[in-house]
Amino acid sequence: MEKGKSFFPVSNNYLFTQPQQLEIQNFLLTSPQIVETTRQKEEQIALLVFCAKRPIAIKNHLEQLNSQDGFNIEVTNTIKEFNSKINYFTHLQHPEQKLPPAKAKDNYFKISQHYKWALDKIFLENGFKTVIITEDDLDIASDFFHYFNSTKPLLYSDPTIWCISAWNDNGNPSLVDWKGGINKLWRTDFFPGLGWMLTSELWIELRENWPDIYWDDWLRNNNIRQNRVCIRPEISRTLHNLTVAGKGSSGGLYKNFLSSIRLHAKTASFSQNDLQKLEKQNFDNWMRLELENSLQLSLQQVLDGKYKEYQHQKNLNKPSFIVRINDPREYRNLSKTFNLMADIRAGMMRTAYLGVVPFFTSDTQLYAVHYAVNISEFGMISSHKIYDNAWDLKSKYLDFSELYCTPKTWTGVCDPYSESMSNWFKTKGWIKRLELWGNMTVF
Repeated sequence: MEKGKSFFPVSNNYLFTQPQQLEIQNFLLTSPQIVETTRQKEEQIALLVFCAKRPIAIKNHLEQLNSQDGFNIEVTNTIKEFNSKINYFTHLQHPEQKLPPAKAKDNYFKISQHYKWALDKIFLENGFKTVIITEDDLDIASDFFHYFNSTKPLLYSDPTIWCISAWNDNGNPSLVDWKGGINKLWRTDFFPGLGWMLTSELWIELRENWPDIYWDDWLRNNNIRQNRVCIRPEISRTLHNLTVAGKGSSGGLYKNFLSSIRLHAKTASFSQNDLQKLEKQNFDNWMRLELENSLQLSLQQVLDGKYKEYQHQKNLNKPSFIVRINDPREYRNLSKTFNLMADIRAGMMRTAYLGVVPFFTSDTQLYAVHYAVNISEFGMISSHKIYDNAWDLKSKYLDFSELYCTPKTWTGVCDPYSESMSNWFKTKGWIKRLELWGNMTVF
């Protein structure tokens, strides 16, 4: 943290269900301004915390936020001196809404509406220019604020960057450079969330068309994203605390992946040079050279672990490898082998940048590269020309087949549109389940 900069701005914390069902709590954590009393809100970063009815979770989260003193000893000592004198929390109340019956029980609708309400409070009513959004079931790394404070300038210097995220979807220690990657940051087309920062300028752009549901997937659509990216860390600065968390709106769907994420004990120190490398032209040039200098292997070779043999036989110094991905099934096979998150949204794999998914295993850097990527022209082709939305429906079919087309369930041809499989669902009394899957592409 820069000398003379305190970092204690805003937390706003509320529920997504109706007040009579769950107690709504809203907190605004404002800067004590004990170091720079005349600092303007344009220089402050607000912190917005969303919570459900989990007192243990919000207590744990707020205690972690309040304990982050930064790296300036003068700020730390001053905060300790004034800590007992200043009330950091102001209560905000989101008025109860009368919802149509069809939406009154839809948690996703409530989540989306509360996001809009809260961000309007932060940006339009309170006049902040930048906000970090977290959730009550997140634990945060010791350099959480340092990370955001350091990367904030990128939101204003590079128009291709629209958010900073503390989260790596593939942040399992077995998939990241745990020993040497504490300072490593990446660009990603896939919106990560789970501890992220945006500007008021972006919010003004988004709010007029803010969706009723699934706001995070909406952000991943390229007609909204417009080829812009987020910055994300190699090693996550947030993790889901499953001890204090419930199932949430997704019903614990990603629990196995979330439980594998870890926070690092070490803290990073980001320099201006490190951050300049993340600007589009610099990063694209570096990425192109990295891919050109990598050894390409077939998918089967990578699945069989042959990259380990090549590493030894070629006597390469920490080599990197490329594996081409031609369709969602191939990516699913790769994901199962290495425990990557396999789902695809808006044609994108999680953590992908311009069709490239980096992951680190067995002291080796690997890159899963979309078949549409031309490495020699990397960075010259917009991401919307690489990703194919048809991959979403193919990925959904793979989810369906893994659930129902198994030896213990359905052993016929795995085609939900076939008469035989449709009749099987009817005999099971599961026709509603089948209908809920909606459209998918059998391949």
